[in-house]
Amino acid sequence: MRRRIFNSLIWLAAGASLAGLAVGLAAALLAGRYGVGPAPAFAAAAAASLLLGLLAGYAAAGGIAGKIAKEINGIDFEEPHSSESLKELAPLIERIRRRDDLIDRQMAELEKKQNEFRMITENMREGFLIADAEGTLMTYNSSALRLLGAPDNMVKENIAMLCEDGQYKAAVKAALEGVGTSMVLKIDKRYCHIFASPSLVGGRVTGLVMVILDVTEKEQWEELRREFTSNVSHELKTPLTTIRGTAEIMLGGIVRPEDTERFLKSIYDEAGRLLTLIEDILKLSQLDENNIGGEFESVDLYELGRKVTEGLIGAARLGGVSLELKGEPVSVEGVAVVLEEMLFNLVDNAIKYNKPGGRVTVEIFREAGGGRSGRPALRVADTGIGIPKEYTERVFERFFRVDKSRSKAAGGTGLGLSIVKHAAAYHGAEIALESAENEGTTVTIRF
Repeated sequence: MRRRIFNSLIWLAAGASLAGLAVGLAAALLAGRYGVGPAPAFAAAAAASLLLGLLAGYAAAGGIAGKIAKEINGIDFEEPHSSESLKELAPLIERIRRRDDLIDRQMAELEKKQNEFRMITENMREGFLIADAEGTLMTYNSSALRLLGAPDNMVKENIAMLCEDGQYKAAVKAALEGVGTSMVLKIDKRYCHIFASPSLVGGRVTGLVMVILDVTEKEQWEELRREFTSNVSHELKTPLTTIRGTAEIMLGGIVRPEDTERFLKSIYDEAGRLLTLIEDILKLSQLDENNIGGEFESVDLYELGRKVTEGLIGAARLGGVSLELKGEPVSVEGVAVVLEEMLFNLVDNAIKYNKPGGRVTVEIFREAGGGRSGRPALRVADTGIGIPKEYTERVFERFFRVDKSRSKAAGGTGLGLSIVKHAAAYHGAEIALESAENEGTTVTIRF
């Protein structure tokens, strides 16, 4: 601005000097014409006046420009009215200040929206990425890097470099070519559903937007469902094959009269096993869908334990196992029929997988100390065959059996402990299992 004022003043001085020159020249000509004096001398004087005028104008312009610049530099643009000089510039400065205020407000609003966007995306479980038409990352959230297994130092890379999976790279390439893609990929131990969509402006691809969903739990449930369906088919087929084979032999008339009872008993036992299996499957299905049907009420665990032990005392004596109930009345909120089924399966397993002369102890109590004072709990301990250490994490899986031959001989379906696990979860309870091979197993459930 100082330069512009300085130049203006120079032109003003130059104009004044030129005007003086014109006057001087005119006077010289008139003087020469009318014989007033020597024209050349007068013209020389006029030229000297012009030169001096230019020099004076230049010097004056520099001085005035410096003074104006000093005044402008001393102006407070935040409070233009506080300045005592150059009042003529105050309206212009006020407009500049208002424009600065507007820009500041707009920048603050943009920053606020940017922070809101960052807060939303960073708290998303889903991954979110945006890239330009070249595939260079423009924005992303930490969930995207976590789901893709990409390190933080790769955030400036091309979006295609965040994952080595070939299908992922193909999805990025397709989106940058204008074709949206949706697929489920297994990355490390996680299943990710990836949606890659092109960003189009006027029919031209300007980038891509990618959303990544963690569907690991869903895929695991689907895997369990397929495995469950396969196991159910196998488990149902076995007793049905035995029943049909035995019936065919009897219908063929080749069974001796003294063997008829044995064959009929085989049919009866397999039919019973089949019914038990179907009942267990239905119970698990109800627990999976939270479709129990019963209402939550106050249930005395000790009374429940007494009922279960009395019902299984015969099976215990038959196996040469002693059965004991210990503890005190302890009440919990729950569905009585589900809690009874849970305790029944625990005690039944403890009897079936025990040794002659073994012992099963059912204890109902309240935990004390350790921050869990008064917490209701039940414990079923046996001195049976125990569970090998490598199988302790799997015994609650559906249809899992440590000893398949013994389980079938004992009439087990492989669903008992799975029902226990789901029944405990339905009541918000925790299960702890401790076992040593050939020494016994202890299962504790804390409500």
